[in-house]
Amino acid sequence: MAGGDPYFDIGHIEQLTNGDLLPVVFSLNCLSGSFDTTECFCEEFVRKEDGGAVAIFGATRTSYSGYNDYLCRGFYDAMWPDFDTDVGDNTALYTLGEMLNYGKTYMANTWGDAWGYERLTFELFHVFCDPSLQIWSAFPEELEITYTATAQELIVTVSDRDGVIEGALVGLSQVSGFYANGYTDSTGKITIDTSSADILEEVTLGVTVHDHLPYIKTFFLNQMPEIPDKPDGPLTGQKGTEYTFSASTTDPDDDQIYYMWRWGDGQYSEWLGPYSSGDTISTAHKWSDTGNFQVRVKAKDSNEFETDWSEPHMINIKKNKAANWVMFRILQNFPNLYALLKTFLGF
Repeated sequence: MAGGDPYFDIGHIEQLTNGDLLPVVFSLNCLSGSFDTTECFCEEFVRKEDGGAVAIFGATRTSYSGYNDYLCRGFYDAMWPDFDTDVGDNTALYTLGEMLNYGKTYMANTWGDAWGYERLTFELFHVFCDPSLQIWSAFPEELEITYTATAQELIVTVSDRDGVIEGALVGLSQVSGFYANGYTDSTGKITIDTSSADILEEVTLGVTVHDHLPYIKTFFLNQMPEIPDKPDGPLTGQKGTEYTFSASTTDPDDDQIYYMWRWGDGQYSEWLGPYSSGDTISTAHKWSDTGNFQVRVKAKDSNEFETDWSEPHMINIKKNKAANWVMFRILQNFPNLYALLKTFLGF
C-alpha cells in the first residue's frame, strides 16, 4: 500500500501503460518501500514493464507526518534552491542520492525532533534506483554534437539552441575495455586521447547535460575515404587498344589510399597503391570486345576501411579500324568475293 488518501496499491501499478515516459515518484508515506517483508509498492513501480517509474523514494517502515512534510520540502529545495533561501547554499542538486541526503538534512534543520523520530526518518527513507541518476527539472532539450575523430584524438563540441555548453559530461568507451571521459570547457569543446583505443573497433560516445536528452552514438574512430569521383577518361575507343583513366579521393584521417578498378567487362584490377590522400592516380585498360562499358573505381585506406563504387564512366568500344581497312582492301582486290559473301551471309 502507498498512502491512504488517495489510496494506491500494487494493483494500480499493473494498469500503467506509460511506456518510456518514466517519472521519478516521491512516495513519502508509510511502508511503500518495505522491501524486506513483501514485494513492496516501490519495487513494483520500478519493475513495471511498459511503464512504471525510473525511480521512487519510499519508506521501509511506518513514517510520520511533520517529518515527512519537511523531508518533502527539502527535496523541493534541493532542486529549486529559491524555494527556501534561508536554508542551504542555494546550489541546485539533481542527483537522486544527493537529493535524498539533502532532504533529510533539511528536515533536521527546519522541523526539528519534537517527537523523537528524526533518526528513524533518516534510516527508513531510501531511493529505489541508481542514486547517481539525475532528475530533470525542466522539459529536456536536444543536444547538438559535432566531432572529429582520428586514431590519436577525438574532439567533441557540445551545444544546444542557445549556444555552446560548458561542463557537459562526455564519455567514450569500447567493449574491449577502452574508456575515457571529461567535461567540456568554456568553448563547449573537449579533446579525448584515443591513442590507446582499438582503431578497428567501434566506440560509443555518450554526452549528458542536465535538462537535456542524452546523446549516444556508436562509430569508428577511423574514417573511411570519400567515395572516389566518377573516373575521367575517353568516351569512345577501339577494341584491343589500351586507354588510360584517372581518379582521386581524400581520406579524412589523411591515411594512405588504395584503389581498385572495375572495367565493366568482368575484369577487375588488383588493389593499387598506396597513394597519398588527394593524389590523382591513373590506370590503363583495353577491351577485347565491342560495346558500351561502365568504368568504376573504389578506394580503401590503410586500415582496410573500404568505400562503395564510384559513379560509372561510360565508354563505347568499337571495332578496330585497321582490321576494317584490311578487309576493305581484300574486297577491293577480289570484287567477286564480296558478291559471294553477300549471298552466303544473306545480306
